[in-house]
Amino acid sequence: MIYATFADYTDIYLGRVIPSEEVFNRLSLRASAEIDRLTFGRAARFRLRDSEGKLILACCAVCEKLYALEEAAASGAAGGVAEEQVGDHRVKFRTWSGVTAGARVEIAALLELYLFGTGLLTRSVSCLEQF
Repeated sequence: MIYATFADYTDIYLGRVIPSEEVFNRLSLRASAEIDRLTFGRAARFRLRDSEGKLILACCAVCEKLYALEEAAASGAAGGVAEEQVGDHRVKFRTWSGVTAGARVEIAALLELYLFGTGLLTRSVSCLEQF
């Protein structure tokens, strides 16, 4: 399930970083998957009673983070030195490929910012959720 549209991004989140609807839609799919993973699949049910639009804001924030990661990877900044050789000494760093552990921590922090108090980020299971 996708939690935010490009219209949500521009009108509700007031985002201006992601340049096009096509790029946003691709990122929104990935951001929504991250939300589902970190909320243990409970976000879809919560969406029905999310009158404050917390999931929309969270999804848009994660989309911007994913966009920043892609931009950093495209510019070469995310991977550091790609290859360097001085005499017989050669240095080659890994390039960015997907969401790294550090980025996952930042994404989790964004979700905590927007979803705090919803109960979506806890590992406990409420007996009311089963009905």
